[in-house]
Amino acid sequence: MICSIFGIVLTLGLAYSYKVRCVVLMLLPQLFSKRGRQALTAYAFILVLTGPAKNTLHNMRMLSESLACGQAKLKSAIKSVVDIIKEPLKAIRTSMEYIMKKVKEIVVKVKAMISSLKKAILAILGVLKAGFDWLNSVVSICSKKMGTPYQRCSKVFDDAVIDCKAKLGPLFDWMCSATYMVKAVCYTVKVLDFICEVIEFVGDEVVMKVKKKFREFSYRLRNVFYVSIDFSHSFELKSNQSKSVREITAGIATEIRQRTSGLLYLFDWMSFVFSFFFLYIIFQTITYKRKFLTQEWYDNRFLTDDIVMLDMKRAYLGKETILPLNFHEKKKYISFTSWRLVSNERKRLAKTAIFLTVATIKLSIHMMTDYSLYWILNMIRYHGQFQSNLDAPSKVEVRVSGKGVVAELFSSIINAFQPAGIKNEFDTVPCLPDPRPPDIGRYKQIVSLVILTWILAVTEPYGLRLRNYVMCYYYPVAARQRAVWLYNHILRSRGSFLKFARRQLRRKFGKGVSYGVEMEKFSCMDRLRALCPSLERFFPGTKDKCLLCGTPATPNSPLIYCPTPGCQGKFCNNCYATMKNICTLCKTPVEYGDISDISEEK
Repeated sequence: MICSIFGIVLTLGLAYSYKVRCVVLMLLPQLFSKRGRQALTAYAFILVLTGPAKNTLHNMRMLSESLACGQAKLKSAIKSVVDIIKEPLKAIRTSMEYIMKKVKEIVVKVKAMISSLKKAILAILGVLKAGFDWLNSVVSICSKKMGTPYQRCSKVFDDAVIDCKAKLGPLFDWMCSATYMVKAVCYTVKVLDFICEVIEFVGDEVVMKVKKKFREFSYRLRNVFYVSIDFSHSFELKSNQSKSVREITAGIATEIRQRTSGLLYLFDWMSFVFSFFFLYIIFQTITYKRKFLTQEWYDNRFLTDDIVMLDMKRAYLGKETILPLNFHEKKKYISFTSWRLVSNERKRLAKTAIFLTVATIKLSIHMMTDYSLYWILNMIRYHGQFQSNLDAPSKVEVRVSGKGVVAELFSSIINAFQPAGIKNEFDTVPCLPDPRPPDIGRYKQIVSLVILTWILAVTEPYGLRLRNYVMCYYYPVAARQRAVWLYNHILRSRGSFLKFARRQLRRKFGKGVSYGVEMEKFSCMDRLRALCPSLERFFPGTKDKCLLCGTPATPNSPLIYCPTPGCQGKFCNNCYATMKNICTLCKTPVEYGDISDISEEK
């Protein structure tokens, strides 16, 4: 829509308006100006931001996602390693539990065997105790009820003595003493008393001693087969995290996307905003045109053909001239076609070179960063593609032949320390970054803009002169007025103040002609304005000057204005008389008889 409107306006304007043609022609030299280069540089930066910088942010996001994926893989690998580390401990614990189970089975069998043996021994002891009890009962019969054999024998003889004495009486009781002699026979059964005591001792002490020893043997045998195994294992892995690795990965990617989305949106809009830079250049062109037509001192440092003709006219009239310029004036004023640069142009060129050097370095850094990051990520993806299945290494296997508790015990212990046959699978492809390649076409555009900007910077002084040339071509009257101002400015700024004062005194007292050259009448304010053109804004001088010789109007010699309505011609008496009282500004060459000036294209 906007392009269509511009196309229609330019088509009609270029065809029917010389003002539009002037503005369009001045747009090309305006690109050589500081604003034009800034517009091109800004466009180059916009291309960098929407191209390499945007691609760099995308590849950085790919790199962050790859790192997050790698961390997830690393955590999974660490978990697998931890599980592998725990596996032997688990196997040892399982083996120990198996050993405990087998030992308990053996203990149960031994306990059953000991219990059977204990029962048999206790049965034997019971039989022995029963026999001794029977013997003890027999002994008790002869010892407790009737006493011991010796006691019974002695009692028999004692009873016989008592009975004898009772029957014989006191007179013959001495005869009963013979019984005591026979009582010695009882000592022969004294041995039977010891036999009873032995039977009682064996019945009580021996059996109890055997039972005590058997009880001690049972305790010792129980202690031999008593097993207590304490299995203690400590493995500590601390991981203080409030989020999982997957949540952290998603959070990193989301945060990067949120922070770069606004910047990328701004980059996309910059391409649209750049169109206003060209409108700004058009505005600068129109501003230059306005100042050129309204301010005679603005960008007025070029020696045009009007100045040469003015100088020749003044020389013909015997007035003071400015050509040739002196050494200092040649540093300030120059013609359109001169290759020499004035001091202001050299300073501007140096500043431009510094600015463009910094801008070129920044643009190069952006492009190098983009391409380097892509190259690094591409190398990582190319050399990092690895996928393999690693089998467990070969191992030495120990076999236990035989059957039984001991064989099973050794076999379980050996199997517990066998290495785990785990197959490891390595696949790095899912976590490799997938970078987006740089836009080589965009690179070419940026490099072309940088080269064009440098060309415009180097040729800036010569390009900017075209603006003045175009304005002089389309506005010749304003060009002549500016030439008159520049001529008087150079004339008034020449020499020192002392020379200026001497000349004005000679002119004031009728000695204003020196060597056949008439000196101009300048005031002190005119000289100050010539030395400092900025004073023209605050203390403007008279603008009524002859367009041919630059003679200012005075009360004694006023200028002659062209009577044609709208014509800006104004001349002194001598110049108007020389042109035969004809203004060549508002008349065609046919009217004033000069066929050589037939071209009037504007």
